[in-house]
Amino acid sequence: MRKQPKAAAAEAPKVQSRGLVGKLRLYEILYNLNQRFEQVLAELQELDRFGVRRRTSKKFQFVVEETRAEVNFELVELLQKRELKDWTHFGRLREESERRILSRGKKADPRTNG
Repeated sequence: MRKQPKAAAAEAPKVQSRGLVGKLRLYEILYNLNQRFEQVLAELQELDRFGVRRRTSKKFQFVVEETRAEVNFELVELLQKRELKDWTHFGRLREESERRILSRGKKADPRTNG
């Protein structure tokens, strides 16, 4: 049995695991990231209450909000593409299933076998 070179072996699981990340996991990640962004913002507001330089704290809050918006945009865009693909795929499957059911019904109905 041939062994893969170390670099190729190390890359294989990464590529494979990226392909295995399901839609549900992406939604979980989106939720978890937003929850943690909220935690960071709450801590920054807490620093304001302790009198830490207000301008610096506000600047960091803006950076966090900007970063959150960018991450959300990227993930939602990815999910939107995935949902559109799934919607199209499952819509076709449903239509095919309905056509099969209708064609079976026509064959079984003696009134249509004329």
